[in-house]
Amino acid sequence: MLARLTRIETRSQAIRLTALYAFCSTCVSALASACIAFTFGQAPLSSALTGASIAAVITPTMTWPLAIAALRLGERERALELQANTDALTGVFNRRGFFAAAVPLFAAAPGVPLCAMLIDLDGFKHVNDTFGHAAGDKVVSAAAQSIRAVADAYGGVVARLGGDEFGVIVPGLDAASLSSLSERLRAAVETRPVQHGGRNIRVTASVGAAPRHEDDATLDDLLARADIALYAAKSFGRNRIATDGHALRRSA
Repeated sequence: MLARLTRIETRSQAIRLTALYAFCSTCVSALASACIAFTFGQAPLSSALTGASIAAVITPTMTWPLAIAALRLGERERALELQANTDALTGVFNRRGFFAAAVPLFAAAPGVPLCAMLIDLDGFKHVNDTFGHAAGDKVVSAAAQSIRAVADAYGGVVARLGGDEFGVIVPGLDAASLSSLSERLRAAVETRPVQHGGRNIRVTASVGAAPRHEDDATLDDLLARADIALYAAKSFGRNRIATDGHALRRSA
């Protein structure tokens, strides 16, 4: 029973579980009462009905509060888990949540295409130094929303990995489509200015992308190649995308 209680996630599951235990308890109680009555020479049917009636009343009364308590506990645990995996400023995954979501994607289907992108805001320190940290927070939050809006259409996992660095994992995306998505992510950040103190703050982003290779044993291997690509994008002048260390496209 305890194992089933810990798996309750919805109110309908709590109702079904309570009904199941009430039915089982009623049947067992009826059979036990009939057997005892038969042993002592009493009417089995009458005793069975009495036992079933008692069980039908008592079991739901005892089981329902436990089921509801388990449901509430599960909801609280899931809420705490989501909070622990979410970046408070941007609402996307934090580093912990990113790996919790991305590692199973990487391990689930080794033969399925999978791509990783690391995105770094260009000159973010200048934004903080010039406009203040409140403006910097607005810029990071706006960039996160722009990135998520694009990645969500591809079923991607988005996270803020550091101060102004983001990670994106997209399952089912092949290498041929990687350049197009990377450019969309770069452009989404560039074309969303942030208003602060009556001024528009424009930022750009560099994107390093890498498709999964057969020799990528772990997610860290894939991210390491995306990180090399990100370094190349910044080295080539920033505000551009690169994959596996080769610059692909720059802003106009």
